[in-house]
Amino acid sequence: MGFEFTKFSRRVSVFGLLFLCVMLGGCHRRKRPVYAVIPKGTAVIHWQTVHAGAVAAARQANVDIDYTGPAMESDFARQIAILDDFISLHVDGILLAPADREALVPAIRRAKNAGIPLTIVDSAADTEDYVRRVRDRL
Repeated sequence: MGFEFTKFSRRVSVFGLLFLCVMLGGCHRRKRPVYAVIPKGTAVIHWQTVHAGAVAAARQANVDIDYTGPAMESDFARQIAILDDFISLHVDGILLAPADREALVPAIRRAKNAGIPLTIVDSAADTEDYVRRVRDRL
């Protein structure tokens, strides 16, 4: 069994990352913009395909990505810590697949308050403090 992109994974990765790139075309604090990609977990093959798609989209858009997530999808406390780390680094944008729809709300709000555009993919969050939600049916 080979490593294949699912149609959804490829679309989420490319659309989400390129959406952030287009929205932030004039925001260059670094030599190249840096976008955070935070999956629910890194152990599941679906998120590995999202990672591969994000890397390909980043190359195409001439931006850098930092792909970091908790090992297990159930570790939303780790996902919150990762999101807070990226907020502290003031990345140019964040692509987030929330592991818990309620627990991530304060961190999502912190990203908005810091002026960092955040796009939600895969699962919902109980807030509207993000610039876009990419749903699983494109």
